[in-house]
Amino acid sequence: MATSSFALGLVSSADLSPQEHIILKYFIERAVDPEFAANYLISRINADPSAGVEICLRSFKEDWRRLVTKLGVIDDPTDKLDSLVRQRDGPYCFMSQERPLNGSSAPLPGPIQSAYILPPSMIRDIISNESSLFEVMEAFVSPAGFTEIKSLVSGSDDTDSAIQNVWCLTPGIYQAIVQGDLSVQTIHEFTSAIGYCSQDEVQEDMYIISALSALFPPCSFANGWKFDGSFTFSVPISDSALNKPSHFIINVHHRLAVARADFVMEDQITRGLPECERSTKRHAYSPGCGETNEFLGFIPPLIRRTFYCLSRCIPLWVRMKIYMFLKPIGLKRLGATNVPWVHRLPFGLIMKQCIRAPESEPNALRLVEKYTTIPAPRLVDVGEYNGDTYLIMTCLPGRQLNQVFDYLTYPERQRLAEDLTDCVSQMRKIPNNTPYRFANTLGGPICDHRLGKAGPFNTEADFNSHRTTDPKRTLDGLIMRQDHQSYFTHADIHPYNIMIEGGRFSGLVDWECAGFMPEYWEYVKAKRAAHWRPVMEDIVERTFGHVYDDEWEIETKFWRYEGF
Repeated sequence: MATSSFALGLVSSADLSPQEHIILKYFIERAVDPEFAANYLISRINADPSAGVEICLRSFKEDWRRLVTKLGVIDDPTDKLDSLVRQRDGPYCFMSQERPLNGSSAPLPGPIQSAYILPPSMIRDIISNESSLFEVMEAFVSPAGFTEIKSLVSGSDDTDSAIQNVWCLTPGIYQAIVQGDLSVQTIHEFTSAIGYCSQDEVQEDMYIISALSALFPPCSFANGWKFDGSFTFSVPISDSALNKPSHFIINVHHRLAVARADFVMEDQITRGLPECERSTKRHAYSPGCGETNEFLGFIPPLIRRTFYCLSRCIPLWVRMKIYMFLKPIGLKRLGATNVPWVHRLPFGLIMKQCIRAPESEPNALRLVEKYTTIPAPRLVDVGEYNGDTYLIMTCLPGRQLNQVFDYLTYPERQRLAEDLTDCVSQMRKIPNNTPYRFANTLGGPICDHRLGKAGPFNTEADFNSHRTTDPKRTLDGLIMRQDHQSYFTHADIHPYNIMIEGGRFSGLVDWECAGFMPEYWEYVKAKRAAHWRPVMEDIVERTFGHVYDDEWEIETKFWRYEGF
C-alpha cells in the first residue's frame, strides 16, 4: 500500500493535464496488483532521473496507449471453436439470454457471431515483438495474471482453455465492443470498484454491460432489444460440459477498455469540445443543437414578467392549448430531450410534465427565485392538461456537467466547486414556512429518489425511523444523529443537473426533489451521484469539505439494503 500511495503521489504532483492524471492513476488503481504496478511505474521514473518525472510519465503513457489500442484488433475464431461456443451458449447473444422480446417467454434467436474476448494476436504480438509492452501488460495484470492470460489466449483452438476466451455476440454488440463503445464486467468487478459490498454477497455469474461512449447508431441484441446505457444479466449455459468464459479475461478486457476510453477522451479534449453534440439525446433543459443562447437561454426578467402578466389575460385552459400547439414545433426545430416528459418550446421555454411533485416543484422554483440569485429555470406558468400537470419554465444555457467535465481545467473545476458552495449557502437561507422540519416545499410528503414518498416529519428521529424500522433496512449497531439542522435542499445535485457554459457554472435544474431536509442530505446525495467518477467526487468534496464524513459512512451502509 505504501508503494502505490507513493506512486500516486508522484503522479498527482507532476505538472500534467487533468486527463493525464486520470490515465496514469488508473494504471495503478485498477491494476490487478496495485503495488506491483506502482513499483513498475517508479522504476520507469528512476531509470532516467535526468529526464524528469513528467517526461518519464509521458513516455510510459505512450506505451500504455499503444498497449490498450491493440484491444481493437479483430481475430476470427476457427470453425471448430465457433462450433463449440455456439454449442455452449446456444443460439443467442451472450448478453441477451434473459431479454425476451415483446413479453415472450423466451428470447428470439437472431444473427450472432463468435468473437474473442481478448484478441490472441494482441497477446502474441506483445510477447514476440513488443518487449516494452510486455512489461507494461505484466505490470497491469500481474505476472501470475499474465501467465493465466497466456494459457487461455495463446492455446490451440481445440483446447478447453481457448473456449474461455470466446463468446457469442450480435454483430451490433460485437462492433460496439471492438470500437470501445461498450464493455462488460462481472458484478464482482463492478461492486468491488465502487465499494458497494463484499464479493461473496453477489451472484457468481452475474455481469453488467455499460456504455463507455455514446452509441451512433444504438446497437441491439439478437432478440431485437435496444441497448440504452447499462444493465445486468446472467448467462445460462446450454452445454455445461464446456468451460464458461473466464471471469478474469472478461474483467481484464473491461479494465483495458476503460483505459482505452480514457485515451479517446484525451484526444477529444485536445481537439476541443464540439460546438454541437452528435447525440440526438440532448439535455432536457439545455439549448437545442445549433441554436443561440440569446434565443434559447434565459428570457430577460422584464420580458418574462411582461409575458407572464399579459398571459394572465388569457384563460389557463387556452394557454395550455397554446403550449401543446407549440410542443411539436419545438420538437421539429429543437429536437427531443433525453427524457420523454420534458419538451422544448419556442421562445426559450421548457415544458415539463410534473409526474412526481406537481405542486412542490413549481413552488421550489418560486422560492429559489424569491430568496436567491441561483441560476435556475424561472417559472413561467403551470397548469393541467388532460389530467396531467405541466410546468412551463425558462431554458438554461450550456451543457450537462457529465458531458463536459473532462474538458474542465483545474481552475475551472475549482470555480465550479466555489459556485456550488455558494448555491448551497444561498439555499440554506430560504426560510421554512411549513409546519414540519422535514417535508417538501409545501409541507407535504418528501419526494426523493432514495426515500420514495416519505413524511412529512417533525423530528429527525422520525426521519431516521423511516429508513431503519423497515425490516429490510435494519442495520444493527447503526448510530444516526438526531440533531441536524433542517435546510432547503435541492436533493439531486447530479452531474446531469449541473449546467456548464464556457467552462463556468450556468445553472442548476430539476428541482422536483427539493424540500427541507437534514443538513447532510445534500452532501450524501451529491456524493452518491458522483461516487462513480473521481473527478466529480473531488468537486463534491471541495464543495462540502469533510463535515459530513460520518453521515457518508452511514449512507454507504444503507447501500447493502437499499441498493446503489
